[in-house]
Amino acid sequence: EFRRVLFRSEEDTNDPEDIEVKLGDFDITIHTSEYTYQVDCTVFGKIDSGNKTKIEKLLEKNENRVREKILMTLRSVKVEDLEKYDSVSIKRKLLGNINSVFPGDAPIKTVILPAFNYYAQ
Repeated sequence: EFRRVLFRSEEDTNDPEDIEVKLGDFDITIHTSEYTYQVDCTVFGKIDSGNKTKIEKLLEKNENRVREKILMTLRSVKVEDLEKYDSVSIKRKLLGNINSVFPGDAPIKTVILPAFNYYAQ
């Protein structure tokens, strides 16, 4: 079964000072006792444009830790969350886990999943 899910978040803002940065492309196969599913997505984060250089340096310096947090979060997602069309919970989990990498300020304001493909077998 193939499902293409577009997630929208009520937390998304249209602040003209925010810019989007790509956090990575992910293609994950997850096996459970009941099923196998695959998640294929691209993750972006919204950041304040005034801190763009600083945040990009932080992201570059911590690229592997951010990627690990995203992978761990996606692997822990419940199937019920994947099947919901408007799943804010995945974005919230991603946001919290990504920002946990950075001490002090949370550089990522919102997580964006422009396309999220979910395949279940």
